[in-house]
Amino acid sequence: MKKRIVYLDILRIIACLGVIANHTNIILKRADIAIASVSRAELTGGILYMVLCKMAVTLFLMISGVLLLRKIDSYKKIFQRILRIGVVLLVFSFGYYMVGDYAHTAADFLKTVTKTNVTTAFWYLYLYLGILVMLPVLQRMVRNFRKADYWYFFFFALGICSFSFITDYNAHFSLPVFATSVGIVLLGYYLDNFVDLEKYDFKFFMAAGLAAFILIVGFLYAYTKRGVMNGSDTAYRLIVYDNVFYVALSILVFLMVKYTVSKCLAKKESSAKIISFAGSCTFGIYLFSDYIISLLMPAFEKWADTSDMYMLLIVILLDVAVFVAGFLVTALLKQLPVVKRFL
Repeated sequence: MKKRIVYLDILRIIACLGVIANHTNIILKRADIAIASVSRAELTGGILYMVLCKMAVTLFLMISGVLLLRKIDSYKKIFQRILRIGVVLLVFSFGYYMVGDYAHTAADFLKTVTKTNVTTAFWYLYLYLGILVMLPVLQRMVRNFRKADYWYFFFFALGICSFSFITDYNAHFSLPVFATSVGIVLLGYYLDNFVDLEKYDFKFFMAAGLAAFILIVGFLYAYTKRGVMNGSDTAYRLIVYDNVFYVALSILVFLMVKYTVSKCLAKKESSAKIISFAGSCTFGIYLFSDYIISLLMPAFEKWADTSDMYMLLIVILLDVAVFVAGFLVTALLKQLPVVKRFL
């Protein structure tokens, strides 16, 4: 059994909860329909919660960079990785297709699954498949990168290309090598291998990181709230995983979690085992999350309609319930050797 990396499992749990939260924000769904249907306090909580959760995909890509770029895999190994995700995508997409509002024919399923994601969350599996296809090139590329090469790549992939108004200005000016998703994958590998946290005082580093985190969250919150209140179409344009602001937030979370684990959990084996097991279930939780949300959301929306409880608390309880239900289902299925290979 491979030894698990505890700080990565904590990041997986944070990211998994973020993915769930991105699909359950009752407050913002109601605000999009009618802004007057939610109070100012509820809207504030809903926007802040969304801002905090939008780094989920960024964290998942950074984790992939740490794990996938550590060595050069054989083409057979890479094909096995692609096959595993391909099988998972087809099997789970078929399940969602059968319970969804579709024609329920083989031809329609194949057309649907090849052209779009059958359920909301599965767009990431297509992105991840693309990363796996490029993996042989990326693994060999990082072996020859110097620090200056990383910074050059990050400047364009995470800086310039994260602003669509720059890359869309002229259709003939294209930077396909500097895909932002690829830059985030490389960033995870870079942070894990080239940033020596021991050089920094722990308390100072955490205080500085938290201060920077609050500043960025505050800016994103203020920008988004202003747009939502004014009914602007640009209200959410910064709330995308590959925007430079979310990359910055993810860097802070990544480093602070890694440093905290090295200082506080290094010798606590029992805690590490619990965290690692929960982390090992996050892929399954993600796969089942949309279905579980569809089962639980109506009851929680009804609760929000009839309760005086602050709506954000209801949303958070829904997210925790989805996570726990997904965890229980995944933990049970992972007892089956054949299924465990895919979850």
